[in-house]
Amino acid sequence: ADNTCATVQNVFGEIPRRHKYLRKKEGKADEKWVSVLMPLFLGAIVYAITLICKVPALHFLRFEFLLNVIITCSVTISGFILTAVSILVSAGSSKIVQKMRASDTMQELRLCYTETLLIGFGVIIFFTAMGAIVGEDNLISSALVSICTAVLVTYLSSILITGYFLISVINLINDVPPEIDNHGSSPTGDYR
Repeated sequence: ADNTCATVQNVFGEIPRRHKYLRKKEGKADEKWVSVLMPLFLGAIVYAITLICKVPALHFLRFEFLLNVIITCSVTISGFILTAVSILVSAGSSKIVQKMRASDTMQELRLCYTETLLIGFGVIIFFTAMGAIVGEDNLISSALVSICTAVLVTYLSSILITGYFLISVINLINDVPPEIDNHGSSPTGDYR
């Protein structure tokens, strides 16, 4: 039980430290690729599981509604990520952004949001095409169900990783103490 707790702590305990701007430089390149490849790996695992389990073809009564929800959520999340990134870019002269650039965290952020945006655009294109491919009977073949499930798991895991990274960056901003001018000041100029 202690080893399991230590393993869980190592897995989940490393995530926040990994994104701190004061982290160690060793193994950083491997960590970047792990966070980039993790969603794709999870999607491949889910795809294999759905193929092995032989998921049957599914019939959806309101398939257009489901497609609209998926596409709308994907567009909204992509917009949120672009907004968060634009806020960070506009704060280029702040101390936190300078520390992020100095420790190469900005490149890691770029990898995370680029991956999520690309997968998000892929989701939009895939499900738009799927809406055009599926017939009036709204019957989705088992192969297409497997692909859809893998695409959604890939996208959701990418969103979670990027969201966690952006929240970690926001926490970094909160961790930086504000600069306080401890020197007294007196007004200049002629007063009575």
